[in-house]
Amino acid sequence: MSSEIISKFSDPELVPHVLLDTTLPKYKSTEQLPELQSSASQLLSQLDTYSQDITYQLETVLSELVRAKSRLNYEIDLLKSDLSALSNTTSIEARTQIEAASGSARTAKVISRLEKLDTVKRNMQKTQQIFTEAKNFDESKITSTVLSLVESGDIEAALAKLDSASEICLVWKGTALYTQRTKFIAGLRKRVDAIIAEKHRTSTSTPPPSGLSQLQSQSQPSTGTTPQPRSSTASPVSSTTADSYYSLIGQFQKKIF
Repeated sequence: MSSEIISKFSDPELVPHVLLDTTLPKYKSTEQLPELQSSASQLLSQLDTYSQDITYQLETVLSELVRAKSRLNYEIDLLKSDLSALSNTTSIEARTQIEAASGSARTAKVISRLEKLDTVKRNMQKTQQIFTEAKNFDESKITSTVLSLVESGDIEAALAKLDSASEICLVWKGTALYTQRTKFIAGLRKRVDAIIAEKHRTSTSTPPPSGLSQLQSQSQPSTGTTPQPRSSTASPVSSTTADSYYSLIGQFQKKIF
């Protein structure tokens, strides 16, 4: 009966009065009022019981999620400690291999072994670093750092920080926190893209000073003709015209600047 009630209320297109009409007996005469009242009271009592049961189930699931979070943090710390110990052991073994091979010719097998151990050590250190960053994952700090880098103009560093945070989120894959973390990263990336687009739009929409480009184009000779030098025997009329021209240009520049 409980599963039947839950299935009815799980319908996204549930209509309350239709549910009541199908659950309660049909009313035909006043003699059925006591029976109808009894059925309604029984239905309300059942709904109250099922509501309390579902509430208890929800609280149980939430408690399990909270306990799982603590257990996950403990397992991360334990794995971090194991990785640190294994990394130290690997370093000691690599050092022993080097000391043993120093007195004799280093064969290709020894070198390959050392390279493999070095790769293992670097991968362990990288894994340990990722788990450490996952433990210290703070959405507010990441947001502050990324937005600060964007405002300072260091876009590449901001995008690199977002990529690093996305990689760290893979630690929670398969848990309830994974969806929350990925949504946070996606939202922050959209904010960064919007800020970058706004900055680009602002920088490209600034027009040059009006009149200055026209004045420069008028004062510069065209590239297709070679300017002719003025003759020392120029007539007074042409000299007066030139002086008036340069005087007009000077007044125009003063008005602009």
